[in-house]
Amino acid sequence: MAFNMPQGPPQPGFVPPNTEMAMSNEEASAPPLHELSVPFGYENASFTAAVLPPPLPPVDSYNAANVQRAIPNLAVVREEEIRSALDDFLSDHCCYGSKPAKDLQIRDIIMRSSFQLTISHKLFSRTNHVDDYVSDETGLSEDLIKNATGSVAFDERYPQVYPLNNFPDERISRASKGLIQKHHTSFTMERILEQRHKVMLIPVAVVYYKWEQKDGCFYVYGLEHKVCFDDYPQQCCWGVCTIL
Repeated sequence: MAFNMPQGPPQPGFVPPNTEMAMSNEEASAPPLHELSVPFGYENASFTAAVLPPPLPPVDSYNAANVQRAIPNLAVVREEEIRSALDDFLSDHCCYGSKPAKDLQIRDIIMRSSFQLTISHKLFSRTNHVDDYVSDETGLSEDLIKNATGSVAFDERYPQVYPLNNFPDERISRASKGLIQKHHTSFTMERILEQRHKVMLIPVAVVYYKWEQKDGCFYVYGLEHKVCFDDYPQQCCWGVCTIL
């Protein structure tokens, strides 16, 4: 006796016999482990026992690498401010003769800018690690620039900061990337509470002068108008200070 298959839509859970047999013969389709990408934050995870670094804090969706950076307007130093700064300079160098400072002719003032980048990491152990970098084209020493005051060109505090890819000074952008990478690889076993990214702009006036038959230049730098005048014409008062 032959039986006819029931007609109509299949009932829930019904699997045709041929399909079930085909499914049982298929192999697992998951790719090999070595072909899988490693999720961010699990780079050091493995199937063997190991000491792993603490997890990173949640990262804000804000990405500083894609933000165009605007810097403050560069301060302009006027001639009367330069001469006032020279008076302060002479008061700190009592053995220097005052005649050149009073009589020299200021021929030109060229405004330049120097940048100081600072990267700091505050760790769970309550220690703070700081690195900095100075970008300068004026010829001033890094120590002078670091000890001068300036205006804030950029300042951020986040659990994780990003390199300044679009900063106007390309050297600051490169240093930003390098210092952040250095800190990430140096403190892998410590939890980072906060990172700070700061750039200071230090104004530098390159002052070209003429005194008697001598041409030269000196620097007035920082918001406090410090003076760097290494080849000041009269650096000796011929023993007057000793007599006094």
